[in-house]
Amino acid sequence: MSYASLGDLKSAIRITDTDSDGLLQVALDAATEAINEHCNRTFVASPDATLRYFEPEGGAVVTDDIYTTDGLLVSVGGVNIPKAVPDVSAGYTLLPENAAATDEPYTGFYYQSFPLSAWPLLFAVRRARVAVTAKWGYAAEVPAAVKMACLLQASRWFARRNSPYGIAGSPELGSELRLLAKLDADVAVMLAGKVRY
Repeated sequence: MSYASLGDLKSAIRITDTDSDGLLQVALDAATEAINEHCNRTFVASPDATLRYFEPEGGAVVTDDIYTTDGLLVSVGGVNIPKAVPDVSAGYTLLPENAAATDEPYTGFYYQSFPLSAWPLLFAVRRARVAVTAKWGYAAEVPAAVKMACLLQASRWFARRNSPYGIAGSPELGSELRLLAKLDADVAVMLAGKVRY
């Protein structure tokens, strides 16, 4: 799924016919892939909670992006782990702790203590993994900055078809420009706060 629609891109670059729809969609798909690679994450939200496995490191577990706690379940060897609240000593706390307040996804959790029955399974050889069922993704909807970045990068790559050798403009008019093989600088600025390190 592309982060912007074909109609949005055609509107942005003022195209009304359908002659280039196939190439425009390829540009959108390529821009989406480039954004994913640049940000080390995907911005597509899964509507249903699905199961994934992660290995603990120290007292923490780093996960893929989780955009909501709805449907979230953490377990070790079939033992469900409760989300920690002030009066519960065994459990986990999602990270970053202020994610919900800043419209950011959760990217993992640390555990105060897992139930005693879970410890042997957690640290057993070849079974040191935590099962997390969650709705994966950055947010319920594609962020505006990501959508705009996709449109800008796609329009740039669509225009690139007119410069097959990587040079745009005219040397005679002094407007020659070499097209660099990287994300557009403005796209990188738009995505700066979305990169996962």
